[in-house]
Amino acid sequence: MKRPSSRDVALRAGVSQATVSYVINGERKLRVSPETRERVLRAIEELGYQPNAAARALRTQRTQLVALLTPDLANPFYPILAQAIQDVLQEHSFELLIANSRGIASQERHFLDTVVQRGVDGAIVVAWHLDHADVDRVLQAGIAFVSVGSDFGHELVCAVASRDQRGAAEAVRYLIRKGHRRIAHIAGDQSTPPGRLRLEGYCRAMEAAGLTVDESLLVYGDFTRGSAAPLARRLLAQDVPPSAIFVANDTMAVDAMLSLQELGYQVPHDIAIVGYDDTPEAQFVRPQLTTVRQPIAPAGRAAADLLLKQILSAPIQARRIIFDTELVVRGSA
Repeated sequence: MKRPSSRDVALRAGVSQATVSYVINGERKLRVSPETRERVLRAIEELGYQPNAAARALRTQRTQLVALLTPDLANPFYPILAQAIQDVLQEHSFELLIANSRGIASQERHFLDTVVQRGVDGAIVVAWHLDHADVDRVLQAGIAFVSVGSDFGHELVCAVASRDQRGAAEAVRYLIRKGHRRIAHIAGDQSTPPGRLRLEGYCRAMEAAGLTVDESLLVYGDFTRGSAAPLARRLLAQDVPPSAIFVANDTMAVDAMLSLQELGYQVPHDIAIVGYDDTPEAQFVRPQLTTVRQPIAPAGRAAADLLLKQILSAPIQARRIIFDTELVVRGSA
């Protein structure tokens, strides 16, 4: 069966092919009455017409595709981020493709190879191992680019981030105000900016309070589910265990909490736990998790807005958007 064309739609609706094009692409060069627009849309539905994306790309020099790279789709943070990005993009008729690097440097660079070869309109990345040259390759290919979490030391990169060091310090200061002095930290991957900055925030808050940063209370996870449970058990097995643990993200914090509860520890009576991110799982556990809230959805919307401005050649007022964090006190600390 022959695939219906825009000419078929035009004949069915009793309009010109130009009018069909204007309705489909949302162009404003021609005023189309609501009645005419409804007639065209009805004809499209009746015929099952699908616009030819390749032909439109040739005409507009755009694919209407944006690619998103995340390091861990199993972490609830990233689906929330992706949904916020997608919501903004779809308002402007762009579609979102999602890739998962698992935090592996070679996979991050493979993603960049793919977006350059496939010629998408833009890329939003949450990546930890890229450098100045990697970013240059994308920009020189004329692809709009926004990073969430790092600017890779590149002055032309548009980036969205949170005040990680400040948020971590606030969490530790809260624990100190609650009377805790032996505070452990389950840190994130130190090859990533969030991992390093949250550790720095922990150390600064401890030192500012006149407390020694005890190396025996510093253990290192990788932000993923399963990595914190053995670390939490190791901390609590010490001769003088900590009375509180600040954990570098909620995924690891929940992992640590459930593991310790299985061993019979009561939270927060035996051990206080504070996480970071305020993902939905922070409210699913019992007690609910005290955590540092990042504005995940606003960051996603900001990243999408920055990208669209580049694609549509609109002026960009700020290349760096930095969000504040907020400590959310619940039952775990």
